[in-house]
This record gives sequence, C-alpha cells and structure tokens, in this order.
Amino acid sequence: MTKTVDAGPSCPICGGAVHPRYRLPDLSQRLALGTVATVSWCGGCDAGFLFPRPGPEANALLYDDYSRRTSPGAATPGRRRPTLLDRLRVHVAYRLDRGAGSLLDVVRHHIGRIDADLCEIGCGEGNVLSTFARAGFRTIGVEPFVAAASRARDNGLEVLEGTAERLPDGLPRASFDAVVLTQVLEHCHDPAAAVGNALSLLRPGGLLFIDVPNCGSFQFLDLGMGWFHADPGRHVNYFTPGALRALLGRAGAE
Repeated sequence: MTKTVDAGPSCPICGGAVHPRYRLPDLSQRLALGTVATVSWCGGCDAGFLFPRPGPEANALLYDDYSRRTSPGAATPGRRRPTLLDRLRVHVAYRLDRGAGSLLDVVRHHIGRIDADLCEIGCGEGNVLSTFARAGFRTIGVEPFVAAASRARDNGLEVLEGTAERLPDGLPRASFDAVVLTQVLEHCHDPAAAVGNALSLLRPGGLLFIDVPNCGSFQFLDLGMGWFHADPGRHVNYFTPGALRALLGRAGAE
C-alpha cells in the first residue's frame, strides 16, 4: 500500500483543516522524496497545497523537465484526445466569454490614467513590464532569476533581484499606484507573505492585480492534476476564487 505524507495540521491561509485530495507518486519518484507527494485541500477556504514543498534543487530538476516536455514536437504525457463534449465546452466558453481584455487594458481601466507608478513582481525577462512602459507607465520589476533580470535590464527596464516573499531592499514601499503579480502566487512557498509584501508597496488607494490559474474552473474540476496549468512541483498552491478572496481578506486588502 502506498504511503501518503502528513498534510500538516492546518491551512496556511485560513487555519482550517486540510485533507489529501490528489496523490502524485510520479512526482515523488522524479524528486526522490522517499514518500508520496500529495495535494491537500482546505475545507474552509477551498485552497490546495502541495506537500512536501520541493526545495531549490528539486525545482531545478522540475524546470529542466518542463523545458523538455514543452519543446517543439514534445509529447505531453497522459494527454488524451479531446472528446465531442470537450469541443462543445470550448465552443460555449468562447460564446459566453465576456472579454476582459489584456492585462494592460484592465490595469489602465481601473487606474484611470497611464502616467502611474507600477511594479511587477516576478517580471521574468520583462515582456509584460515593457508593454506597460511603452504605454506610459513608470515601471520597475522584481525578478528572482539573475539571467532573466539581466536580460530585462539589457532591454532598458529597471529590474531588481528579489522574490515576492523577500523583496529587494532598494524597492521603495508605499510608492506605487499598481502592483502586478502575474502567475506568481501559485509558486510561492508563503503566499500570505507575498501578498502582504505586495500590499506594502502600494500608496493609499493603490491597486493590486493578481493572475493565477483558476482551480474552480471546469477544466481543473474535470482533469485535476492532469490539467496543464496544475503543473505540480513548480506550482505549490492551488487557488479557487474563494481561496484568493480569503488570502486577500486575511492580508487586509479591500
């Protein structure tokens, strides 16, 4: 019989009880964990968490594996052919899509102007950040990977090295009209600290914009850890809309 890991006494977000929901023996074998990795779910705030959390060396192995799987011509293990129901769902989704627009459009709409100060945490090589800079925003980025930060700076962007959970010392607090976290929180070992740090960067009335995979979506409910955007190992947190609201509420956001 396969042994499961202790999921921990409580949810890191709301303190509620968590229970194993998905067992990931393949991930455990690749990382030589010596025990079976699980994604445990909170019955209180509806958030999921990967246990045990992969360390830096394990993450390096996972990202190397990811690059091989997503290279041109690479097959996706376990990927099934879409059924008629799958195609119907996609058709209906496009029909009902309310069209939120690009991130730039969303931020510009809510901020109400373009001559605003914006910080992107986890900016990578600066693809998104450069879009805001070209539109007229005053921008600064934070990026943990040295090579990516260097390439962003080579393209004329101001980027400091740091993480969402440990912001760089040179980053001014309470100085931004907008802070952007795009596909970042699902990677953070301490998402509460990441959100608290992001809020500390905002001046009064500033806005925080977060983008994470929606684990309340039909695709996740249908495919679970087989969903491409679940990405267990690189992703260690799984958010539903309710879980994200709980996280933000506990951080004091409105």
